[in-house]
Amino acid sequence: MTTCASGYLLIEGQCYACPSNALTCSGPVPSTCNSGYYLNSVYVCTACQSGAATCSATAALTCLTGYYLPSSTSTTCTACQTGVATCTASVALTCSTGYYLPLSTSTSCTACASNTATCTSSGASSCNSGYYLASICTLCAYGAATCSSATVALSCLNGFFLSSSNCVACGINVQSCSSYLVPSTCNTGYSLIAVGSAAATCVKCPAGATACTASNVATTCMNGFFLTNGLCANCAANSLSCSTTTYALTCNNGYFLSSGACLACATGAITCTSATVATSPCMTGYFLLSSVCTICSTGATSCTSASVATACASGYFLSSSACVACSSGTS
Repeated sequence: MTTCASGYLLIEGQCYACPSNALTCSGPVPSTCNSGYYLNSVYVCTACQSGAATCSATAALTCLTGYYLPSSTSTTCTACQTGVATCTASVALTCSTGYYLPLSTSTSCTACASNTATCTSSGASSCNSGYYLASICTLCAYGAATCSSATVALSCLNGFFLSSSNCVACGINVQSCSSYLVPSTCNTGYSLIAVGSAAATCVKCPAGATACTASNVATTCMNGFFLTNGLCANCAANSLSCSTTTYALTCNNGYFLSSGACLACATGAITCTSATVATSPCMTGYFLLSSVCTICSTGATSCTSASVATACASGYFLSSSACVACSSGTS
């Protein structure tokens, strides 16, 4: 082997993983970081502030799609308005799906009509899945995933099959089928099993199982369960996966793995490496500061620092990166 993928280092013909979030490295030390991270003073790839694609320790340099730098001296990325995909400080450049740009100089995008995927100021041009265009986006017939009219289905939702341009139900607990009561696959928690000479049907698996070979023999289990003697047993509290009731392998959000146990992260952290070291992103209403999820200022539901709010709660409005309380009687 002569080359390795990004994030790996070639040593004596073998590819070894670089430290977390490193794009390139020299031994155990990152040389450059992945997008959204910067190399700090102790050579660790650290998450940029919310909305930043590249940054230094003190400022955003470029922004992710959907954010912009208000001026050449700005240090934080500000979110574009709702429905705007890309923007500058004063003009919406492109719109998100389901919105359109009224004028090239517009500062905001206007929402399309309900159930419309794309539109112009003249009306809908395409519809969301499950709807067809008939001057407005109109709901397809029951069971249809796509259709060309109220009476012509093109494809069907799970649990239905296409017959003469109509979607017909497969049967109870069936995910897909070739015809009525002839299942091909079953819903989660059921498996296609033939008993004796009878045709295969969707049979309910044991509790906690996603698949089985009989109603009392599980083969795979849901998150939070592990397979033992053909049955799915509960993992310990807050475990996403485990090898035994008392030994976790991965943890639910808000917890970290320590010697087979899932322990709580600090308040505001979705993921963390220890009780005192949170990783990005934080829960809504918090921002990451020196590996701690810190609560945003009063009224802010989203922020990049204690002094820079990006979204506000009901009863507040955003003004110069701060959430200001509305006057009495407004929201």
